[in-house]
Amino acid sequence: LYVVQRDTAKENELKEERKKEEEESDVKNGEKQGFFAKLFGDHNKEDQKKKKQKPIIIWDKKEIDFGIFHKSMNWSPNGQKLVYTKTHFGKHQSLVNDIKIYDLESERSDWLTESFRASYPDWSPDGKQIVFVAHENSIANLYTMNPDGSEKKQLTDYTYDTQIINPHFSPNGESIVFAMADKKANLDLFLLKIENGEIKRITKNPSADYSPVWNPGGEYLSYTSHAGGTPNIHTVNITSGESKQISDVGDAVWTAQWSPSDSTLMVTTLPDVDTVRVVKINPLRSITTEKLSIRNRFTNWRNIEPDIPLTGIDPAKEVNILKSHDYTPGLGIKHLTSLVLPMGNEVIGATQWSDAMVRHLFVGIGIVDFSENNTHRLLFQYANAMNEPMWGISLASLMDFKMKSYDRSKWGLFEENSSISLWAQIPYNFGNTLSSDHTLKGSIKFADRNAKVIKDINQETNEMIYRDSTDFRFMPEPASGKEGLIRISYTWLNRRPHKQNGMIPKQGYGFDFTLDYSNSGLFGDFDYTRIISDAFVNFLPHSKSPVVIYSRIKSVSMSGNNPPPQDMPAITNDTPLYYNGQNILGPDEVVRLRGWNDWRLGDRLFFGTIEPRIKLGRLVISGFFDFGNAWYSSAGMDDWIVTAGLELRMDLFGFVVAYGTAQELDQWKDNEIPENYLRLSLVNPF
Repeated sequence: LYVVQRDTAKENELKEERKKEEEESDVKNGEKQGFFAKLFGDHNKEDQKKKKQKPIIIWDKKEIDFGIFHKSMNWSPNGQKLVYTKTHFGKHQSLVNDIKIYDLESERSDWLTESFRASYPDWSPDGKQIVFVAHENSIANLYTMNPDGSEKKQLTDYTYDTQIINPHFSPNGESIVFAMADKKANLDLFLLKIENGEIKRITKNPSADYSPVWNPGGEYLSYTSHAGGTPNIHTVNITSGESKQISDVGDAVWTAQWSPSDSTLMVTTLPDVDTVRVVKINPLRSITTEKLSIRNRFTNWRNIEPDIPLTGIDPAKEVNILKSHDYTPGLGIKHLTSLVLPMGNEVIGATQWSDAMVRHLFVGIGIVDFSENNTHRLLFQYANAMNEPMWGISLASLMDFKMKSYDRSKWGLFEENSSISLWAQIPYNFGNTLSSDHTLKGSIKFADRNAKVIKDINQETNEMIYRDSTDFRFMPEPASGKEGLIRISYTWLNRRPHKQNGMIPKQGYGFDFTLDYSNSGLFGDFDYTRIISDAFVNFLPHSKSPVVIYSRIKSVSMSGNNPPPQDMPAITNDTPLYYNGQNILGPDEVVRLRGWNDWRLGDRLFFGTIEPRIKLGRLVISGFFDFGNAWYSSAGMDDWIVTAGLELRMDLFGFVVAYGTAQELDQWKDNEIPENYLRLSLVNPF
């Protein structure tokens, strides 16, 4: 949402500069002309050849809010405050409309209503009251409040299905006009006397009448009507009730507002490609178009009735409910999709089911192995989204996979685990912006971890060949065993959606915290506590700056008597795996400093980066400083690792691929030749 103001001071400066340039240009052209040109007036032809210059108009545009907005918004009579309607999360985390106010002087925006399902705000002529529409149980009523949101007062008390739109104070502030669809569902204009609450019907046409605009004198109302089949403008005399059509276009026009500069009405047209035209209409003009005459055979379809009409039906009769019961998910289980694929000696099958409300989801995936290995796999997941928190159960037999690059092996670490887990998550938004989301997750998992490092794959049998204990060079041999894991995580992400977020987001920040706890006294073989924190920010130094500065800080702490070696913190030269520019491995992310080809293990890790980025077409150029360290808490800390470099990025089908050059800072100082690399790149960690 932008506020646009005309910068007349800047316009005058540019006009003076243009005038000065023109005068200087005329002097130079006069000096170049010869005697005969001046004598016979050829210089007049030169003046005629000058192109007509565009008028100098400068708008100062300022963003005041962002999100989803209702089209109805209005300035206060003094032009200093704007009331508008914005969609946000309400008290019970449902999307609702509420009213905000923006002050030009203080440059701040504040909420006036909270979970009111409010819209269509408009000012009283003295600027002391705001009228608006609020909904409860799909029933609309009129309210007023002070500009600070205090003293909310209900003006109407409808209890049946009523919809109200477009309320506006009269010029003298004594009445409010609004459009309402009442019991008969016909949208007409009504007038409410504020002093006594009396409501008077203004229009009675069977077609829709809405969007009223007061004429400044208060005697007439102009509005949009569908009376002729096409939206056109009508004007009604409030006293006599006499109404007449004042526009006769064939492609529709809608009332907008009274013109601030003259005595005409401003209306909008249908969108034309990417433009909506604003035109002016005399509110008291008379149309000259003759009434449309169409032969009966082209219009008789409007009066056709069924061949066998139903008689004796009373729509107002009460429905007799014979039996009622609470909703249960078992009543409406339905099949959504299934898929079966033969893959060599295996057959993969997947199926998905849900209840009638799609609040209970059932997913099953199975792999049947017809080879001599007879390794069958199964995954079943149930998710319950009926209430908060959302929760579910997962059962896996050799299908709880974990994978990552490990010890420079060709195919990396691969865990095919069997597990049962219970999980829950609570998303929450505090309601100021749709982009600021908080998520709290928790899970309990009992797993049989089967960890191996794939050395190669047999080309004839497609079987995996695993490393043995003698093949490991830098990283420890991974451990298998039973594990009971309790995980709690919290994520806060505040990033506006934008198409540039995939490569070079110009805004947004986030924080993620994860706590893992495993105790062999409760279940399994492992004892450890792991704490991971991760934070990032995208910083735009100036609204017109082509450079975005991205920075990230991540820390990992591991403690306990018997942690899994493959989960220990480490800075390695293994290849990180990212997709869509984000970390898809979560706590198992491989940390590698660009330009550093060594290993450093420990039970503590700290890693960070500072990265200026600039977009060039479909490419992104990034300079960076990576820094980090890994160490054991029981031993001393080695020197910090700091690298720097430059890389070029491109998005290839969701994979952000980077080609770069980097090395340690000391190597740059010694003028050593840096190492080039090709790898997947991280845009934002989450």
